[in-house]
This record gives sequence, structure tokens and C-alpha cells, in this order.
Amino acid sequence: MGDRIGGGGAGDVYKIKGRAGQVAKIYRTRPTRKAYEKKIEAMAVAPVSLPPLEKANRILHQLAWPLEVLEGRQGDFQGFSMPEIDFKAALSLERLLQKRSRAKSGIPEAYRHRVVAAFNVAALVARLHKQGHHIVDLKPVNMLFYRETMQLALVDCDGFSILGSDGSRHPAKQFTPEYIAPEFVKTKPSDLGEEQDRFSLAVIVFRLLNNGLHPYQGSPIGGASASTLAENVVSGLYAYGLTPDSRLAPALATIHTSFPRGLRESFDRAFGRPRTRPSAADWVGILRPYADSGRGGLQVCSRNSEDHAHFGEGCGWCDLEARVARPVKVRRSSPASSSTRAAPSRRSAPTAAAVPLAGLVRARGKRWFLAALFAGALSLAWAEREGELSRVQPATDSGFLLSEIEERCVEMNVDAGKMAAGAAADYCYRYYSDHRTPMTRQVERLLGVRGLDDISVRQSGGRLRASGSLASREDYTVLKDILNAVGLSGPACERVRRSGRIHVRCDMGPVDG
Repeated sequence: MGDRIGGGGAGDVYKIKGRAGQVAKIYRTRPTRKAYEKKIEAMAVAPVSLPPLEKANRILHQLAWPLEVLEGRQGDFQGFSMPEIDFKAALSLERLLQKRSRAKSGIPEAYRHRVVAAFNVAALVARLHKQGHHIVDLKPVNMLFYRETMQLALVDCDGFSILGSDGSRHPAKQFTPEYIAPEFVKTKPSDLGEEQDRFSLAVIVFRLLNNGLHPYQGSPIGGASASTLAENVVSGLYAYGLTPDSRLAPALATIHTSFPRGLRESFDRAFGRPRTRPSAADWVGILRPYADSGRGGLQVCSRNSEDHAHFGEGCGWCDLEARVARPVKVRRSSPASSSTRAAPSRRSAPTAAAVPLAGLVRARGKRWFLAALFAGALSLAWAEREGELSRVQPATDSGFLLSEIEERCVEMNVDAGKMAAGAAADYCYRYYSDHRTPMTRQVERLLGVRGLDDISVRQSGGRLRASGSLASREDYTVLKDILNAVGLSGPACERVRRSGRIHVRCDMGPVDG
């Protein structure tokens, strides 16, 4: 063995001396080795027919599949050798989903790349299914993409459900709640197969096509308390169907209404009708006309040909940008007139990832107001760090007046580049006028601005609580900063790392109103 280059919960990965392009995974404990031995033997004798790609004199492997069984000096099973994935050329698929992570990683913003990636995910999964193998714990964090080609690479292949050459099944051992099909929530991972892969594949395709949004992510309707993604999946709260859900509204950043009807019907089948859920091979056929530039299914936007593309029914990205920056005239209030207010505009609130002053319904007393300003400063500092500032001068002569706290809300959104001044004024006025909006939803909006979309907030037992999953320690630090700003007694958080993500549960203290 050469140098150790990585590892996970079950084993460590090493370079192999004298074997360029190969690495070894060595399991740590005897029980683990015993649990994996038969599966690795079955995988090594039946490799998947998926040759590596060649790009600029480099070999790009698509599967970290076992090549051979490795034994110790006594002939006892130790692990396996596998192709070395070029991590300099590949990035986690998670980084392709959000605009902020794409910019941070130097990934082109062009929408066509994400469409091609969605097609390639489906093609890779279809190839595995054709040979009888199932991934089960299929999720973006377990997938890599090569930025030059948008081809995919799967890692942790020893966690798949494997069909042996003798017909025996070597099951998977884990899954992730946000990607488990609702009908399988109470099913053991060892009993899951292709039907589970169909669901999680549809979630990944949806996220790639719809601005990184999870299909069960949205805003509760009618003052209902927010719930976690996993709970929304179990409850069937799919907000993006052709028939709107009465319980959950689509997230603000969606472009799903620009999808062609056939594509929307496919997602409706995936998330509403399990018996007709599209297979991986079906998704290959559905997405091919849009991924193949020669077929013309995906059209270049005439207004932004570099980054935007659409399906022939209007550019969803242009529509989204128009919603964010819709102009509304504003007159800043004077101290003498700030207590008077005209009737609100009839214009609907802008669907932007806006920054409420503190993620609170009202600033109540000095303590609430200080927490509000602190949260606002955090959000603005984050935008400055990400280089997203876009200064816009406030408009004048509006038809309504803004209070001091609403003016501060407008300034934050303008300074952070989230909205033009007029749209921000419309948003902030409505935000602080609607005292019926649950505090939980406001805190979630602040989390969303900071990119923590997988954290949900709820009120339970008179206390404010947050739970969900994070991609990194950096995100955990951001979460604690936000919760410290809004928690009356400071947050108490429990965290555990599982399946490559940090899962957290936080108690932010008692709530008042």
C-alpha cells in the first residue's frame, strides 16, 4: 500500500504502489470485512459494461467499481482495488445545483450544462439497472461530475444492491430520508431496489432542472407550520404538479411552469403515481431531445444566450429575473410622516429570495430589535463575502409610506443585490404588515437566503426548533450564527455526520407570539 488518501465510516483508501490509476479500499474491522466479502467478490467477477472516458490524454472513470479482491498475508479478505477517480477534474454533483456553489466552484452558469448532466445521470443509472444492480442511496453527494464533459462518476459502489452472477442478491445497507420514496419510508434498505432508484433519480433530475429545488420543498399554505423535507415526502406534499397542492406552495425560485407539459407530466407520475413512475431508461428518452443539441429541444434564450436556455415555451430564467427585479415606485418616509400609511398596493409580493430584517414577524422590544439587526448584518456580510453586491439607488414617489424598520429591510435587500429598490419596498411593506405569517416561515426565509435550503423550522411545545441536513462544517457555522441571532435563549444543537452530510436538530428557545 502507498499513502492514505481518504476514507469513510467503513474503511480507508490508499494509493497502490506501482499501479498508476488504481487505489485500494481497506475495511477497518473484522465484522465489516465479513459483511462485505461476498458482495465484493460478486462485483469483482461481474464488472459493469461502462468503459472510461478519454479527455485531453486523461482517463475519466465513471464508476469506482471493484477490480479485484485484496487479501492479507494469511489469505484473509481485506478489501478491493478500484479505478482512481480524478478528483481534480470532478466535483460533487451537489455543487452544480445552486447558483452560489456554482460561482464559488468556477462552474459555468449555462443552464444547458445542467440539462446535459440530468440526462447523463439517467443514462448511468439505466446502465446499472440493465445489469440488475440498484444504487438505493442515490443522491447528489454520492455522485461526481466532470466539469469538462458533464459526465458522471459514482463512488461508494460497495454500498449498492448487487445482483451476483449466480442470481444472488447482495443488498444495500442505507438510504437518505430526503430521497426515500414515501411508500418505502418504513422499509429496510436491504429490501429496496429499482423502484427506490426511480424515485431518487426523479428528485435529482428535478433539482438539476429546477434551480436546485427539492420537489417537496415549498411554503406551507394557510398558516401551517413548516416541516422537514422528509416529512413533506411522507405526506406527499409535491408543490409543482400540473394540479397545485392545496397545502404547499412552490418555492420562490422555481421555473417549473416553463417546463413543457410532457416533462411536467413525467414529474407528476414520479411524485404522485408510484405505479407509473418513470424508469431510468424512460428518463433517458424524456431528456434526450433537450440534452442533444442536434435535436433542438432546448432553445437558446435571445436575451441571454450565454446562460439562459428554455424548452420552447418562454424562458423561465428571464421570468424569474423579472419577478425579482420588478420595479415599484417608492417614497421613503420622513420622521413626521412615518406613522401614517396609505392602503397597500394590490400587486402580489415579489417571488424573490428576499431578506426580511430578522426573519421575525415583528421586532418586539429592544431584545428582538437587536436580534433583527444582528441577523440582517449577518446576511449582508454573507452577500459581501460571496461578491454578490449590486448597488441600486432607491426609487421615489411611491404610493405608500415605509416605517423605519421597513426601510432598513429595503436597504438590506438592495445592498445584498437581492432586489431592485421598488420590488424590495413592496416586499418589505407586505412582510411586516402581515402579522399572521408564522415566525417559522420567516426564519426559514433567512436560512434560504444563506443557502441552507435543507433546514426546516417549526414551533413545537411553545419552542422554536430547527432540523435538517448540511453539506459542510462551514454551513453549520452559518446556521449557528443565524440561530444565535433569533433564539431567545440561544440555540442548543445536536449534530451527527451521516451519509456525507451533517444532520442537525436545534432548539432555539421559547417563542413569544
